[in-house]
Amino acid sequence: MSEATDQTPATLSLTTIPRLLEQSAEYYAGQTAIEDGETTLSFGDLATAAQHAARAYIAAGIEPGDRIAIAMANAPAYSEILFGAWHGGLAAVPRA
Repeated sequence: MSEATDQTPATLSLTTIPRLLEQSAEYYAGQTAIEDGETTLSFGDLATAAQHAARAYIAAGIEPGDRIAIAMANAPAYSEILFGAWHGGLAAVPRA
């Protein structure tokens, strides 16, 4: 095992939500993070999707500290967008 995966959940440093997701993806990469009907996302898939979303926000000119509204149903994509916002240093504002 690599040094990053030798850690047990009890020894993970939980400093930020994005870092928690990164650590979970390192330790539990192939394990299920979200399951909704036919859609299943592993921790690795969720971390990758969040990183892609964060890059898309930056490419669109949204900067760390900015707020974004998220108006969508509770679905796996919601988690990807929310974690992406946090990964990009954004404040996510859920809208009904």
